Amino acid sequence: MPLDPTNQDPNMTTQDWSIYLNTENYATWSFLMQAKLAKIGALQVVVGPQPKTEEEKNAQKLNKQANTALGQKAYIELLEKMDETHLALTLALTKFISLEYTKSTLSFLSDIRAANQRLVAAKITLDAQVKTLLTLQKLPLLFISFCEVISVGCLQESFTSFLKRLENDAEKNKIKVIAKSAKPKPPATSTKGKPAALAHHTFTEEQIEAEYNFQQMITSLEFKKLQLNQHL
Repeated sequence: MPLDPTNQDPNMTTQDWSIYLNTENYATWSFLMQAKLAKIGALQVVVGPQPKTEEEKNAQKLNKQANTALGQKAYIELLEKMDETHLALTLALTKFISLEYTKSTLSFLSDIRAANQRLVAAKITLDAQVKTLLTLQKLPLLFISFCEVISVGCLQESFTSFLKRLENDAEKNKIKVIAKSAKPKPPATSTKGKPAALAHHTFTEEQIEAEYNFQQMITSLEFKKLQLNQHL
């Protein structure tokens, strides 16, 4: 159906074309259309939900496994065809992005510094602010106050200075986070002898410790200097 020329944007160019579908080109056209709809997340909207038999579910599962295997094979082939320079770039960046906070701050800092050295050695010019933000995302909930302070006033610092701040903050507050899989459950404690405001609270131990660390931070001399510099 042709478009009404009176309703067209004067800056928009249109092209009128038609596709004649037949038994020879329909399968190809249908496959391409489904791929385009799936790419924009609209395939299920167009075709609608369709109940699947057990056989179809098993076939879909096998197809997914096959696609995963093919993707891994293609990834390996890409790595094999890379030269040493590009391979070093890929491995260094992958190592930095995939790092997780699993043991303690000192262990995490050691891993981050080693990964950063690989970036430098591979000559990857990743902005210090980008590396800082990536590192902040890896920190557990106990560091939420530290992350807020860095995000507000310290993102322009060098990455080395940021890591030093993180080390000092963890040492000052004695923050040592163990991986969840290895973290023992805290023993049940009695509320006897506690103030009424704390006896019936619903806060978790992590939230209480995070609040304590936050109060320690905002009363520190370093934080007061930061606030003073922002007002000048």
